[in-house]
Amino acid sequence: MRRWLRWLPFAVAAADALLAATDAIDLRTAAIALLAAEAVLAALVLTTIGPPPIVSAVVRLELRLYHALFDAVRGRRPRAAIAYGGRLRGLLVGMTAVSVVELFVVEVVVPWPAARWALLILGAYGLLWVAAFLAATVSRPHTVTDDAVRLRFAVFHDIEVPLRHLEDARRALRGSHRRTVEVDGEELSVSVLGTTNVLLLLSEPSEVDLGRPGRHRISRIRLYADDPPHALELLRRTKI
Repeated sequence: MRRWLRWLPFAVAAADALLAATDAIDLRTAAIALLAAEAVLAALVLTTIGPPPIVSAVVRLELRLYHALFDAVRGRRPRAAIAYGGRLRGLLVGMTAVSVVELFVVEVVVPWPAARWALLILGAYGLLWVAAFLAATVSRPHTVTDDAVRLRFAVFHDIEVPLRHLEDARRALRGSHRRTVEVDGEELSVSVLGTTNVLLLLSEPSEVDLGRPGRHRISRIRLYADDPPHALELLRRTKI
């Protein structure tokens, strides 16, 4: 089946060209037929072999973002939470304001209806995405339980670290992180805009699943908290 699927658009294009050349159909009808063939091909490929992994990952990510937005609107927030989105809030609010201005400019300046609607749709989507990202930093904070800390960054990272061997929790500022999630030896860092300000020390290494990077043994954990004293209070309770 896959063999003839790849030739379907070419066959339709050849038939369209022949029919258009003999005036059997006009160019508009030929173009519509070709686009319809491409749509059928895409549908057949998706139903036969499934969407590419990257497409599935993007769709799942989008759904998690909008779920986080829904939770934020409902006011749902976990208990024993450590907020981390304060430093991002100004940036994301600024991006939201710019998106709103862009929508206004497009509506006023662009004279072609089709182009204006396309740009308005893209702008509205971008505005919704930024709003969902901002909401996810609120409704998906770090959380602390009796034996673990769950480190998050919106819906992009979600890492649970056992704390049964927690030895110490202290303030420790570092602003040189290059990635949101980094592993250096037995040290795990989950930063915000390249910065962490809380350090956890484990008496024994714990194995942590980091998703695509695999499993790592961790004995030091760095994270960012909007309110470090509150975060330390929650974390130190696990030692009681």
